[in-house]
Amino acid sequence: MFQLRRLFALGILFSLSSVIVATPQEDPNLAKIIEIGTKDPQVMTWDDILANRFGGRYTGSDAYINASDWAVWQFQQWGLKAWKEEVGTMPVGFNRGPWFGKMTKPFEKTLFFATPSLTSGTKGTQIGHVVIAPEKVEDVEGMKDKIKGAWLLWPGKSEGFARDGRKATVISPLVQACINAGALGTIQAAGEPFRAMDGSVTSWENLPVLPDIKLEEKQYNEIKALVEKNEIVELQFDIRNHFKMGPVPYYNVIAVLEGREFPDEFVVLGGHLDSFDAGTGAIDDGNGVSSAMEAVRLIAQSGIKPRRSVMVVLFAAEEMGLWGSIDVVKKHPEWNEKIALISARDGSPHAITGAAVPPDWYDDFARFTAPLIKLNPKFPFTLEKNEFPAVRPENPGGTDATVYMQAGIPSLMSAGPRNPLNNHNYQHIWHTVYDTYDNIVPFADHQQHAAICQAVIAYGVAELPHLLNRKSFYLSDGIYADINLGTMEAPKRVMVRLDTDGAPEQVSHFLAAVETRGGGQFGRGARGGQPPAQSTPPLAEISSARSGFLEAKLKTTMEFSAKLPRVANKNLKSAKGLLGFAPEGFVVVARPNTAVPSKYSPIGSIIAVTGGLEALKPSDPIRSLRIIRVGERAKEFKAAVADK
Repeated sequence: MFQLRRLFALGILFSLSSVIVATPQEDPNLAKIIEIGTKDPQVMTWDDILANRFGGRYTGSDAYINASDWAVWQFQQWGLKAWKEEVGTMPVGFNRGPWFGKMTKPFEKTLFFATPSLTSGTKGTQIGHVVIAPEKVEDVEGMKDKIKGAWLLWPGKSEGFARDGRKATVISPLVQACINAGALGTIQAAGEPFRAMDGSVTSWENLPVLPDIKLEEKQYNEIKALVEKNEIVELQFDIRNHFKMGPVPYYNVIAVLEGREFPDEFVVLGGHLDSFDAGTGAIDDGNGVSSAMEAVRLIAQSGIKPRRSVMVVLFAAEEMGLWGSIDVVKKHPEWNEKIALISARDGSPHAITGAAVPPDWYDDFARFTAPLIKLNPKFPFTLEKNEFPAVRPENPGGTDATVYMQAGIPSLMSAGPRNPLNNHNYQHIWHTVYDTYDNIVPFADHQQHAAICQAVIAYGVAELPHLLNRKSFYLSDGIYADINLGTMEAPKRVMVRLDTDGAPEQVSHFLAAVETRGGGQFGRGARGGQPPAQSTPPLAEISSARSGFLEAKLKTTMEFSAKLPRVANKNLKSAKGLLGFAPEGFVVVARPNTAVPSKYSPIGSIIAVTGGLEALKPSDPIRSLRIIRVGERAKEFKAAVADK
């Protein structure tokens, strides 16, 4: 049985002696928020309740429903308006009880294993011998006597999902034949990190009956080796997986600290309340839920009512496919245009050590984040300008914030991982049996610091006399070239808006040259302001580079017409520079109000550039060049067809 040692956070985990309580001059409310957050840290209390009182909160489980009821009650204790909104129903509910297993022959040994949610438990305590599973249905008939009352060593390595599939469960003929032959259950090897997610049940009349055990790989191989030596191996399992008749409703939890002047405008904090339940969801996403709750508590208990409302949304069914966030954004279009910003944590429990915002947000953010700079010497806060607008994703994915981004709502990507103290190994706990409270305890001070930062930023944005400008956050409709140059250690980046009206033929040939090399594949659904994470083969070579001027040869198999017309395109101007194109390559001119060389057609204006091109050398590669198409007109604009 996977046992969790219950650990409690009573404030002793925070080294308050190292915290400096800021006393900002401009807004005493910020000092109140910070003082409560440092003297009365409670973020780990909320995580402890989520992980240890309720445990894993699988959608459709009693633990999820109980946690949502508690969250509503807790918000109300702080004076917020709080309620639950039904998102949908699960056809069958699932509740996980204790589980235990051991080898009893040829020697006794406790087993480390898990079962995916929505899979069968045992019929009480069951003991049986071990048999290597048949490979084909035809083999079952000749093995009936061995299979009856046996645990079957199943082939392959578990990826965390149920043996029979997820969301489209189909019992294979081989599995059904083993059930008919009287097998006790299947055992599959589980490598590290030890993932355990879920299966699928569509109705009460179609419940799974054959336990699906994922066993730690080393123990699996040990047992298999004994069986292959004809040793009699006997295992004992007691797995209490329980199903609940549906439909079982599940809910978003919504809480609002109402603003004094603009109550129908919002700053949103959030995290997803559901989790996989082979662990207890302490990090994914107890981390996000507890820090959002703590942030709004700090504002509420300081007695502050900012100009606009602060809303907390604890999303349902994120692990099922972002169902909760999709529902709230669709159900409340009246909110969407009035949301200034969303900050939803879903990842490592790292401290927030900075933020990057559009240039026209910078002065406002600098004013109210100033107390964070020296709040804690371990986590110095840095505010940066990000000139590169975000790309609205065409489809949400990965986390709830992307649903809001698809709707055009700004989402703050707070910095953190670059701080060397933020060394949490998220992949080790993501959807694994290790997502437990003991694995977040070492990051308790990170969590509290993050909650204070969220509270300060939420209050600061809510207190502004104006809504933040969305137009500077997202790219407007058009076609863009996003060029990443230099080395990974010293990167440079240039973003260009292509002039499809002034030089349509030249732009179409440029698109063909880039897209035939795969450079456009990174353009859609990319996170705003961030270059592609992966390093791609150089798409072009720099043939010459000098101050504010870069010339490159495209590596392409595209054959261009020698008669491609030159255009003066005199109306194309940019204070940051221009992009020029010719069949033999392209040129970037990053000096203000400077024309491109005569052999190139001006095809785009630079809208953002980091650093300068002065440090580039002819040998430096162009690491990636992606094409970003925003809007229907941009998507319909066609690249040139290669010459025959």
